[in-house]
Amino acid sequence: MANAGKDFEQDFIKSVPDSVYHYRFKDGTAAWGEQETTRFQHSNICDFLLFDGRLWLIELKSHKDKSIPFNCIRENQLKELSMADCVAGIIPGFIFNFRDLNKTYFIHIKHIYYFYHHADRKSFPLEWVQQHGTEIKAELKKVHYRYYVKEFLQEIGV
Repeated sequence: MANAGKDFEQDFIKSVPDSVYHYRFKDGTAAWGEQETTRFQHSNICDFLLFDGRLWLIELKSHKDKSIPFNCIRENQLKELSMADCVAGIIPGFIFNFRDLNKTYFIHIKHIYYFYHHADRKSFPLEWVQQHGTEIKAELKKVHYRYYVKEFLQEIGV
């Protein structure tokens, strides 16, 4: 059985409309073998890219509490997604899923980067995410969720 984060990832990607190209980057070597014996760890910029005429670079995070800890985010992701934000037509960010609350939000990297480097706390609280993010509506279908990705992509105008 997959973990809750993988379930969220699968539900999200199954919710992407056929008209939107999506690609899941392959996980690094830490996904297999003993971590002590792994000498090389590849770090992707993010989990997914989506293309709907714009290039979305998306990192998905699912957490059961009312905040997302900073230690869930790698420094290279903050740096590389921020660099990608300088290019027209690229929309980099995170999708935070608060699974106990059944709430999911997209937050642009510029907000994530600033808060990460200037906040006097070590997590992204739900209230901050609600203020700076865009909610992605979802519907529970028996066991899995269907996310309204098409509507979300249309709502975001950059």
